Parts: sequence; C-alpha cells; structure tokens
Amino acid sequence: MELEKDYQLQFLDVNAKREGNTLKTSVYRKPPHTGRLLDYDSYHSDCHKRSVIRTLWNTADKVCSTVESKKAERKHILQIFRRTIRNWTKTRRTNTPEQRPYMTLRVTIPYIKGASEVTARVLRDNGVQVAHKPLNTLRRNPTKVKNTKEHTRFTT
Repeated sequence: MELEKDYQLQFLDVNAKREGNTLKTSVYRKPPHTGRLLDYDSYHSDCHKRSVIRTLWNTADKVCSTVESKKAERKHILQIFRRTIRNWTKTRRTNTPEQRPYMTLRVTIPYIKGASEVTARVLRDNGVQVAHKPLNTLRRNPTKVKNTKEHTRFTT
C-alpha cells in the first residue's frame, strides 16, 4: 500500500496532492519516464499514431483538476512532440465525422504499410468502416513441436 509523502500520493497516472481541505490532481510520470513515443516512421497505421496524441491530450484533460496543471501538462506534451516527433504533421484526417458517409459495413484487413492506407481510404469513401490488424502475430509464427517418438521413448 502506498503511503502519502509531502501531502502527495501517486496512483497509476495520477498525482493527488492535498492542499488544506482540497484535493488537486495532475498527471504523474514515474522517474524512469523518458518521454519517448511511437516513432512516426514505425510500422504502425496512421490511426494508431494519431491515437498517441489524442490519448495524451485526453489524459491531461481528464486527470488535471486545475487550469495551471492542464497548461503545464499540455506544455510538456508539446515539448515531447517537438523533441521527438518530426513528421507527425503528415498524419491528418482528410474529413471530419460529419463529412464521412454513413458506415454500413465493417471489415478488418491486415496492415501493410502504404497499401493499407490507400485501401482503407477507398473503402471508407464507399461507406465501409475499416480496421487494421497486424500481419505478423505470435500465433502465426511457427512453433517447435516436440518429437513424439523421443517423448514416448523416455516415458516407457
């Protein structure tokens, strides 16, 4: 069980600070936090890259209880982006949810860099909602199966 130190208690991503009779919260990062995020050139779909930004921004909005802590957290997020992310401006949505056609069908396709984005854009324009899945998974990798002859030799 965590104990309070200097009127503060850290739990998950929240730093709760007691000031008199009030409780103020802000975003908490562990000391080994490096500020590294998903690299733009990594083998991930654009929607995953956008979700990194959206998640950090939403965390700042939901966790911080004061305007000052929200401003400080947003400033920290922008510093991380400026320091580590160079080409994130490439990942922009082409249209807003109001401009998209009504999605009637949903498909899941394997993610192949370059081809999946084009395919998803064409399908989305035709009213098909697209989700990407990784091409390689642990389950698809071959596993070494025990030799049954050797196994039976030791058991008899």
